[in-house]
Amino acid sequence: MGAGNQTDHHHQDTGEIYVIWKLQSLAVEHGVAITNDVDKKYNEYYSYAQDRGVEESFNDTMYKKTPDKHLKSFFKQLLKKYPNRKFDFIGTMVEGRAEGKKGDFIIVFDDGTVISVSLKNQSDHTGAQLCSGTWVSFLNNILFHRSSMGKFKNPFDDNITFLGCNAPIRNDLIEKLGYNDIVPIYEWMDNVNNKMKIFVQSEEARFHYNVADQLEKDRKNYGKQAAILSEKALRLMSQDKVKSRMMKIAGLDCVEELLILSPTGYFCSLFNEKYQKALDRVNSKECELRYGVRDGLQGIDFSFNDNEGEIFSFYIPFTFNLNGSWYKMQLKEKFDGREYVVGSTKENVYLTWAERKPKKSKQFATSVNCFVDYMSFC
Repeated sequence: MGAGNQTDHHHQDTGEIYVIWKLQSLAVEHGVAITNDVDKKYNEYYSYAQDRGVEESFNDTMYKKTPDKHLKSFFKQLLKKYPNRKFDFIGTMVEGRAEGKKGDFIIVFDDGTVISVSLKNQSDHTGAQLCSGTWVSFLNNILFHRSSMGKFKNPFDDNITFLGCNAPIRNDLIEKLGYNDIVPIYEWMDNVNNKMKIFVQSEEARFHYNVADQLEKDRKNYGKQAAILSEKALRLMSQDKVKSRMMKIAGLDCVEELLILSPTGYFCSLFNEKYQKALDRVNSKECELRYGVRDGLQGIDFSFNDNEGEIFSFYIPFTFNLNGSWYKMQLKEKFDGREYVVGSTKENVYLTWAERKPKKSKQFATSVNCFVDYMSFC
């Protein structure tokens, strides 16, 4: 879940470290911890918050209150599922993101078994955004094996990597793989992405209200075309690869577990029997992937089906991520004068209402995301 501002971002990250400390504390308390490093984990949590000046404000946030409400129940379920076992909780947020995983922590058992868990602390536990990226990365992650953030392995030599945004190298490899007809789609996406940069580079676009109408129109029009072309590209690829990637995007490949905490409850894929049965169906030979552009909209519908019917479905929209490029650009946030802005990108400048942020606006890009609804399992 994206943080709304720098302080909220710090609260969110602090919350992830806090959860690891709380769970390890419960493991020690119940005599099932492999390692008694509770003090170390507490210091990691508190020093992180203190270094960012949120050690007091964090106590009043959902990122603390929600885990406090549900972690004991989660832990009891863990003990029930794995009786007579010992385990530790270890944070993996940074390493996991670099490897393209969603996991925020791992549960390491005394026999060496490791379970990776993606943690989400949000207002609703019945759904979650599991994957995001750009139009180009959406296709790249199907055709190539990711090596690190933004980099992929050369399909003809695993020892060589390349940047996914390096068009000449990428397109050459795509042609060598035999997907010549997909290259023009990539070229169109690159061209649109560069063309849209005018919104965060021109003097006219310095203020969001000058270009708001045109920006919204272009986001929708180009988004519709991107969805149509992306579906075309998917049809040209190996359908086994497409299915495998869509399973990974939606977290249906049984590689990692999901824990969603909210003020009203929580969802954990590890304990939910109904969800586990659905996973068995998705991962069976009888399961097939169906997809198509949603009529009149800028996205693609995906569904996994077997002889019993639909198992899972999700929608991936194609749009542009403004990434907070303009300061308080919503009308309800309007103010007079100038305000000093720091933000996550350390702007350190004075800006007026709806004025472009010099650093943050550089993150403006094409965007896809995948939201999965778990309401039927909750």
